[in-house]
Amino acid sequence: MSIRNLSIAFLVTAFILTGCLNDSQPDIYRPVQGVVVDENGPVQGAEIHIKNFYTPDDVFSPQNVDEGYEFSFNSTSSGEFNGNLYRYRADSLLSNFYTAELDSGEHTVTIPAELLSNGIYVFEIVTPGGDSPYQLLFTSKSDSLLNQSEPITTTNADGEFFINPNMLAFGLDFLTSDNSEFVVSDSLEFNIVVDSVLVKTRKVRVPPNQDNFFEISLP
Repeated sequence: MSIRNLSIAFLVTAFILTGCLNDSQPDIYRPVQGVVVDENGPVQGAEIHIKNFYTPDDVFSPQNVDEGYEFSFNSTSSGEFNGNLYRYRADSLLSNFYTAELDSGEHTVTIPAELLSNGIYVFEIVTPGGDSPYQLLFTSKSDSLLNQSEPITTTNADGEFFINPNMLAFGLDFLTSDNSEFVVSDSLEFNIVVDSVLVKTRKVRVPPNQDNFFEISLP
C-alpha cells in the first residue's frame, strides 16, 4: 500500500537532490550566529526569518506561499494519512499539518501559510502502509506577511540566535524537473520581526571555512 505519483502543483519546483554534498567540495559552512540589539541592549524574542539566494538567478524562482501550498496525491489504499513538515535538514518535526481518514483516489491537501516562511522545506505523506513519499519545497513569502509565519529561529534572553548551516543548504546542487541545475549560494538575507512588525532587513554573505557572527542593530 503506497501513494503513487505524489505530485507538485507548480512547474519547476519538483526537485531531486543531486548527491547532497559534493565530495569534491572541501568547503565547510559553520553555524550562522548573531545578536539582535536596539538602543536598550539585546532584544529577546525577535523572530528571525531568512531568505536564501540561488545561482544562476535566471534558472529558478522559489514557490510563492503567501496563501499556503496546495498539492495533490493519488492513494491506492484507505485509512489514516498524515502530512508532516520539516525544515530542510532540521532534526525535529516542524508540524504534523494534516491528519485524515481517506478512501483510495486523488486527494488535495494544503500546507497552511502560517507554517511557511522563506527557505527550504521537506514534506511527506505517511500512508496507512507506512510509506512516506517526500518532496522538497523551496519557498518565498512576501515581506509584509512574514509576521504571520513561522520563523526559522527566535532570539534568546541575550538577544542571540543560532542557525544550523545544514538547514540553509549552502553550496548544494539541485536539479529542477526540467533538468535545469542551480546552486544555493552563500548569500543570505535576515528579516527581523519584533512584536509582529518587520523592523529590519539585512543582506549578508556567509563565507565557508570561517566563523560567521552578525550583530543586527534595530532602528
